Amino acid sequence: MKRFPSLLLFLLAACSDPVAERAGASDTGTDLAADTQFDSTFTDTSVDADPDTALDTTNSDTGSDVQPETTVSDTSVDAEPDTAFDAISDTESDTSVDVEPDAALDTISDTESDTSVDVEPDAALDTISDIEADTADPDTSEPDTSDDVDTTADTTPPAVCGDGLLQPGEDCDNGAANSDATPDGCRTDCSAAYCGDGVVDASETCDDGNAEVDSCPYGGASCTVCGTTCRSTAGRVRGCGDGVLDAEEICDDGNTITELCAYGALSCRVCDASCAEVAGETLICGNGAVEAGESCDDGLLNNDLTADACRTDCSLPACGDGTRDSAEACDDGNLSDRDQCSSLCELGLGRACAPEGVNSDCLSGWCSNGFCAPSGMAYIPSGTFQMGSSVTEFGRNASDENLHEVTLTRPFYMDLTETTQASWRELAGPSGNPSFYDGMSPCDGVAPDSCPVESLGSSTIAIYANARSEDEGLTACYTLSGCSQTLTGGTWQNGTYTCTGMVLASLDCNGYRLPTEAEWEYAYRAGSSTSLYNGNATTDTGVDPLAELIATYIGNVVRSRPSPVGQHLPNAWGLYDMAGNVQEWVEDRYLARLPAATDPLQLTGSLRVMRGGFYNASAAGIRAAYRIKFGINLRDSATGFRLVRTVTPANLR
Repeated sequence: MKRFPSLLLFLLAACSDPVAERAGASDTGTDLAADTQFDSTFTDTSVDADPDTALDTTNSDTGSDVQPETTVSDTSVDAEPDTAFDAISDTESDTSVDVEPDAALDTISDTESDTSVDVEPDAALDTISDIEADTADPDTSEPDTSDDVDTTADTTPPAVCGDGLLQPGEDCDNGAANSDATPDGCRTDCSAAYCGDGVVDASETCDDGNAEVDSCPYGGASCTVCGTTCRSTAGRVRGCGDGVLDAEEICDDGNTITELCAYGALSCRVCDASCAEVAGETLICGNGAVEAGESCDDGLLNNDLTADACRTDCSLPACGDGTRDSAEACDDGNLSDRDQCSSLCELGLGRACAPEGVNSDCLSGWCSNGFCAPSGMAYIPSGTFQMGSSVTEFGRNASDENLHEVTLTRPFYMDLTETTQASWRELAGPSGNPSFYDGMSPCDGVAPDSCPVESLGSSTIAIYANARSEDEGLTACYTLSGCSQTLTGGTWQNGTYTCTGMVLASLDCNGYRLPTEAEWEYAYRAGSSTSLYNGNATTDTGVDPLAELIATYIGNVVRSRPSPVGQHLPNAWGLYDMAGNVQEWVEDRYLARLPAATDPLQLTGSLRVMRGGFYNASAAGIRAAYRIKFGINLRDSATGFRLVRTVTPANLR
C-alpha cells in the first residue's frame, strides 16, 4: 500500500517526458546490466561519456560497461596509470613503452631503462644503477664501486706539512710560519719544539742537539756542554791524553805506554804524546816479570776484579777502576761525585758523620741523623714499625687503617720539604710551573717560590724525577708509556702531560722516586706511635693545640690555600710539613686493608694513594695513618709531592 503514491507520481512524470514516450521507463539497449538504486529518477542516455563516479546517478552507462554499476567503473580502455578511484586493475600495461622514472603508483616495473644514459645521481625510485659518474666532477664523498665508476678516481688530499692544517702525523702546523730557528715555534717538519732540536726554547737553558762534546773546542782547558735535559753542565777537557779519541786525533790511550797492550800480548801499538799512533816496544805483560812500562806483573794472577790484584794491563789497582781495594772505602768507577762514593774513593752519601748539623766531613756538607746526606734531604734509617692506627685513636677510619707490622730493610733519603715551585723551575725553566697558586698570596713578598708546587698528576712527577736524576748523573728510575698532552701546547714542565703507564725500575734504583706508602708513614712518624708526630689529635673542628704547631690545616689556614714550606716544627728526623699544607703522592696503588710485610709495595689497582692531608683538612685528616686515594693523573691545587732516594746498604761501611 505504501508503494502506490510513488508509482502514481512516476507514471505522471513519464507521461510528461518526451523521451519516456519513445523508450518508456526501461533502460536503453546499450545498458546490459540492471540499474542500481541510484539510477531511479531518470533513464540512461544511449552514450554515457564519463566514467561512473559515486555522484553519477542521473546518466546511463555506456555499452562497454559489462558489470553492475559500482561507485566507480572503468572505461573500455584504461590507458592512464591506475588511481585510487579505479575499480579494477589495468588489463594491460600503461603504455607499450614506459620511459619515465618509476613512480610509486605504477603497477608494473619499467620494461626498459628510464633513459638510454642515466647521468643524474641515483634516486630512491630508479630501477637501475648509474652506468656513468653522477657528475663530471670527481666524486670524493664515497669509494668507487662497480656500479658507480667515476671518470676521475676518488682522491683524499695528502697531508702536507706547512699547509696550516693539523693532520695525522703532525704535532703542529702553523703554515708558512713553521720555523726551525724560532724558540717555541712549530718546526718545519711539523713537530713541536723539543729538547735536542738545536734551538734554545723558553723552557731550556741550552740546546745543541744533545751532541755532548761537539761544542767543546779541541785542546781547551774546559768547556760547557748541554745535557740531555737541555741544561748546561760542565764538560770534559778535550785534548790529547784524555783517553777519548777525538776527531782531530789518530789515537788516544791517555798516553800511558802499556794501556793498549792486551794481556799476554808479545807486542802492541802505543800512542805517542801527540796522539799519533807509533810503534811500541815489545811488552810481555803477564809473564810474571815487571818490565819497563809495567807497574806490576803477577803473571796469570793478574785480575781486574780482585781487590789488590795486579790488573790485566800490568797496572796497580787504582781509584776508579770499579773494584774496591783494601786502601779504598768504596769504588764505583767514579760515575758521580754526588752519589755514595766520591772521586777519591771515599764514602760520600750515607757515610757516618759527626753529630747533627752541617759537617765538613760530609762531601755534601750536610749531616742528617748521623749520616751524610744530600743537601736538603734527611737520612731515614731502616727499621720496623706499626703502620695504621689503633682502634682507640681519635679520628680513625676503621675501613683502611688496620694496624699491622712493617719492616723496611733499605735506608733512604727524603726531601726535607715538599717540592717547591722554585725547585720545579730549576729543571723546568722559568716559564714551567703547573701550580694553581703560582706566586699568589700568601707567597707574595714571602720568598715567592717557597710555596709547594701543586696541580700535577703522578706521571708528571715521574718525568720530573727522571729529569732530576739525569741532571745529577744518577739513574732514571721510571719508564713511562702511553704519554700524551692533555692541553694544546702542553709539556711536562707545566704539568699537562699524562701517561697511562708508569713503571718503577726497582726500589734499589739510585735515582729519585716517590716514596712507598710504608716509607712515607714511617718517615712521618720518625719513631713516634701517636696520631700526630708530636702527640695525639683531640678535636676534629677548629684549632687543635698540637696540630697548630706542625701543620697548615683548617685551624690556621690563610684564605684556604697552601703556605710556604717549612713554617712549622719538623719531626724528629728533620722533615717539615708531613702533616697538612698539601697532600703528597706516594708510589703505591690503593688497597683497603694492608697486610704485615717487609718492604711492601702495592703495584696493582686503578687508584693511587696520597698521604698527609692538606690545608683545609681537620686535625683528624692530617694524622700519620690518614689515607686518601685518587686517579693517577689527578691535578688538584691541594696535591703536591716530595721525592726520596734509596741508600745502597753496601756503601754504608
